[in-house]
Amino acid sequence: MQVALFGSDRSLPLWVTEELERMAFSFEVVTPEKTKALLPSSFVVVLGSALLTEDEVAELALRLGVNPLRVAVFPYEEVRDLPEEKCRTLWQGFLRSLVPPKIDVAAQRVTPTRRVLLYPEGDERLCEAFARARIPVVSFPSFVLSRKGVDFHVMPHDIPVGACVLIPSLQEEPPVVLPREVLDTGRVVALERLPQVLGLSSLRKMCVVLLVPSPHPYPEDWERIFALASLPPQGAQVLVLAEEVFVAREGFEEAFRRAREAGVLFEKLPLSRVSLSPSLDMRRVVVTYTPENDPFPVRCEAHWLVPVSRKTCVLPPFDKVLLSDREVVLELPENPNLLPFATNIPGVFVAWGDVEDLVVTVSRYLEEGSIQEEGRVRVDAERCALCLTCLRSCPTGAIGLSGDLKRCIAVNEALCARCGICAGLCPAKAITFEVVHRVLGNHRL
Repeated sequence: MQVALFGSDRSLPLWVTEELERMAFSFEVVTPEKTKALLPSSFVVVLGSALLTEDEVAELALRLGVNPLRVAVFPYEEVRDLPEEKCRTLWQGFLRSLVPPKIDVAAQRVTPTRRVLLYPEGDERLCEAFARARIPVVSFPSFVLSRKGVDFHVMPHDIPVGACVLIPSLQEEPPVVLPREVLDTGRVVALERLPQVLGLSSLRKMCVVLLVPSPHPYPEDWERIFALASLPPQGAQVLVLAEEVFVAREGFEEAFRRAREAGVLFEKLPLSRVSLSPSLDMRRVVVTYTPENDPFPVRCEAHWLVPVSRKTCVLPPFDKVLLSDREVVLELPENPNLLPFATNIPGVFVAWGDVEDLVVTVSRYLEEGSIQEEGRVRVDAERCALCLTCLRSCPTGAIGLSGDLKRCIAVNEALCARCGICAGLCPAKAITFEVVHRVLGNHRL
């Protein structure tokens, strides 16, 4: 049997070569930099890591032009530091497990349909951004989605889309409860209107107090706050009471420094330490707060009080329109292994942050696609009810169970005779054979 050792350009230990020769395997070393055509009957043994996924193996098979079932992974990175006898024993067992597959499987790259569904409808900025990237978008007031391969199918409109972009809405609420008497002073103003109000006022000896809640990483608001650095030289005092100061954006650290140098005061403290009341003449707002590192309260009279709204992103109910047994988890923590804006559903993205970055990410997803294997038995884990009908009916014993946290059906391709009995008896229609589909056309097993 011909074996190509892939993934190592270093001299191999003796236990690797000696066992190959003892078991009458002819072999050669194929490095990633020196990939060459292999014989169709060759086995490709990846001397790599046990963490290699099935998709990565399929992608390698596509690159080398071999049957994915003829690519086997030996966890060389984890094994090589063990004692030599242990390494030799594991390697012997691995070589004995190499059984020529009975079926042909071909790897291919599949790209989603270049069309995006926006949910909910009506965001002109996103429509324009996708139009510039030449990606068609569709939106509907009501629809249902089902997953078909790498695409989503929009029903009842009968339209395939490659990706879905969920558009969150912002709910705004005051950072603190504002007493009625404070509102009656007429000295409470929204951050967006502050430049207009100050333009009509004399700034000399004027005090402006801003209340900023946390978390509040909204760049537009912080740009307006840092822009107040131009007020102190004109005689105004600016005091920013914030639970956190957002500087995690290009240029914000410098803007924060310039604002402090210009005389803007930033006090970091919980807003629960702030109390508000009207002045005696009802022309100002008395702000009393206790600094974080000072037990003594500070009192000042604000000519303008600016409560910056606490903004909360509310995502549309995507789980109500997606027909799937998979749990939809849209708000994921930062993860370097995930695309930006991604969710736990491949092809579903959330539109928060920079619009242009989102469009680039979605465009890359649509262009790169994924590796799929034609000819392999497919088990749809979302459809499978684990009734075990297939396991009991398989004449070759090729079907078993796998998984620790979530049990699922697994098919041993080397034992599978491709008789189709399991697919025909499956009550949930969760098992498919790609080769049979290609031969029979629309007549599904």
